[in-house]
Amino acid sequence: MKKLLEYIITSTVDHPESVEIEEKATEEEILLKLSVHPEDMGKVIGKGGKIIRAIRQLTHILAIKRKKGLILNLLRVKVQKKGLLFLRESLAGPLRSS
Repeated sequence: MKKLLEYIITSTVDHPESVEIEEKATEEEILLKLSVHPEDMGKVIGKGGKIIRAIRQLTHILAIKRKKGLILNLLRVKVQKKGLLFLRESLAGPLRSS
């Protein structure tokens, strides 16, 4: 699941080296937390959220195949002078599937 998401996101953004994906899996569900470079947020979300919805649908298909639920969170990133600070809040609400 993580490899699929990583492939899609790194192919989409201008700063693939800044892509971070955290995956936590249980027997019932998979939690994916995605953070990207601040300049790439628009590319990942897309106009009206179309891109992130499409990415969630693709990962949802794989989750269904594995008979698991899926939560995909896009984390908000705040730029500071000393680097990047990754906040633990979701910018785009999670997609829960069963």
